[in-house]
Amino acid sequence: MKRDLAKEFGQALRQLRQARRLTQEALSERADISVEYLSRIERGLPKSPPSWDVLERLGRALGVIVEKHNTSWTIKLAA
Repeated sequence: MKRDLAKEFGQALRQLRQARRLTQEALSERADISVEYLSRIERGLPKSPPSWDVLERLGRALGVIVEKHNTSWTIKLAA
């Protein structure tokens, strides 16, 4: 993931988490990832992009639907 894209994704993830009034600890527990990894994602610092599995777990934990496309993904509010 390019650095700028990683930072944009991280900022969007942080904003969504905060809008849901979740702490990093609460979201990481719900998504079954470490707080440290979530923090790195939100800061745009992962060594590699989050896997599709991680994106799906974050989506479920945040109450959104993550849809995979050929080379991209979209996020929709869950019904």
